[in-house]
Amino acid sequence: MNTLSITVDIEDWYHIPSVTGSPFAVYKDVNEFFEKWKGRYDYLSLREPTKRVLDMLDEYDINATFFVVADVVDHYPGLVESIVERGHEVGCHGLHHACKK
Repeated sequence: MNTLSITVDIEDWYHIPSVTGSPFAVYKDVNEFFEKWKGRYDYLSLREPTKRVLDMLDEYDINATFFVVADVVDHYPGLVESIVERGHEVGCHGLHHACKK
């Protein structure tokens, strides 16, 4: 019997250290990013790719572990629930994806 372990990392572009969560970031944290960001923000940026991955995993009858940055739960309601409903495991990738000094 062959086994396959798949993990999926769920985070958004604003989690990169130059935008949030590091001493040199433009915004001190994700909450400040959402308070001050004036540009257009696409809330599908995590929903659609996650749905495509879930569909592909369903097609091949594969379960995976999705590591989710906790603040994603606040900004993408229902996303984690949709992962669990489709039979996958969820792990925490950290609270705010912050970098240590």
